[in-house]
Amino acid sequence: MGETADPGKSMRYGAAVEEGPNGQAVDAFHRRTAGAISRRTFVDAPLNPGAAAVVPGDTGPPPDLRGHLPALDGMRGLAVLMVLVFHFVGQMLPTNAIERAIVGVTRHGLLGVDLFFVLSGFLITGLLYEAHNKPHYLRNFYMRRLLRIFPLYYGVLALVFLVAPLIPQVRAGAGADAR
Repeated sequence: MGETADPGKSMRYGAAVEEGPNGQAVDAFHRRTAGAISRRTFVDAPLNPGAAAVVPGDTGPPPDLRGHLPALDGMRGLAVLMVLVFHFVGQMLPTNAIERAIVGVTRHGLLGVDLFFVLSGFLITGLLYEAHNKPHYLRNFYMRRLLRIFPLYYGVLALVFLVAPLIPQVRAGAGADAR
């Protein structure tokens, strides 16, 4: 290891190495200050002299996984698309090799349901974890779920039992099944 101008530092593989708290060698890439990689990270001489020096550790702050995650909206959209494609294309009978390949791929669309379950578990667990220090967090969580689900549920029930019988085609279809 070569020596630098600072007697507490030496060179190893082109990176500055300092003496750690227990006397072990710690290069600047692995030294952490206040939970983040030190901004003093540098490379004196790259292993390949023609290559540009890379500053490891300048990746920015870690991602914030609280609140709304837009990437999960895309995943939900993908799950919906997978299920829809399965129902519309995955059930057809293929007549040639291309159709067989398409049907073979779209039959995996049922994995969209599994993707929904995984996303729901992740999102609901995250909501509960964020609120676990607040008073009445479980009651508030269930009230929000109730207010989100029940209006749509009772709206569909009203359409099926109150509005649908008034539509002549629905009424005629029900009579045909009774014969």
